[in-house]
Amino acid sequence: MKCHGKNDFREIWAGSDESGKGDFFGPLVVAAVVVGRSLANDLLVAGVKDCKQLTDKKVLELEPLIKEKALSYRVLELRPEYYNRRYSQVMNLNTLNASGHFHALTQVLQETPEAEGALIDQFLKDTSLIRELQKQFPQKKFLQRPRAEEDTAVAAASVLARAQFLRTMEQLAVAAGEQELPKGSGPLQAAVAKRIAARLGREELPKFVKTHFVTYKNLFVEQ
Repeated sequence: MKCHGKNDFREIWAGSDESGKGDFFGPLVVAAVVVGRSLANDLLVAGVKDCKQLTDKKVLELEPLIKEKALSYRVLELRPEYYNRRYSQVMNLNTLNASGHFHALTQVLQETPEAEGALIDQFLKDTSLIRELQKQFPQKKFLQRPRAEEDTAVAAASVLARAQFLRTMEQLAVAAGEQELPKGSGPLQAAVAKRIAARLGREELPKFVKTHFVTYKNLFVEQ
């Protein structure tokens, strides 16, 4: 298991990952984390791994440890209202996501010039993101691959992104007058969205949901 980026980087590297991409409610969050080999081992021992293998409670417990120990980190968030505005400009989720990864990685690599490069959890079939990063940092190495969360830097980024996503979901639930906003996308999420629309007005929904989802389009077909 490639827990520390052993086959990719010698001593210091960055990883990036996102949360909220497939969720109808809530933000898109991208995080980047820079670690060294010793720190990667410490984080692994502490239980840092792909956030999909952790409970939400554990994610929130690990967040402050990662922020305290990381050589550098950045968490960038697009809440629904701004996400929808940006999406209407680019009309492509991968483009939005790539922009988040690019900016988060650029910021942490500028803060830690000793980092050798970065590993990215792969969501693009092409290498456009890698090429843009390479232009910015020609001396560094950039890689993307599926299941990159096996690497501790990427796993740490996944935890930070997930923690921020969870916190914002709680805040949006309060604003929507709901006990909880359901994660994912489907009939349950549609039912909650209808309830919020009935309570606050349809025009308020874009503050809580991603409006390019089929779930959103079907709300108005069915009503």
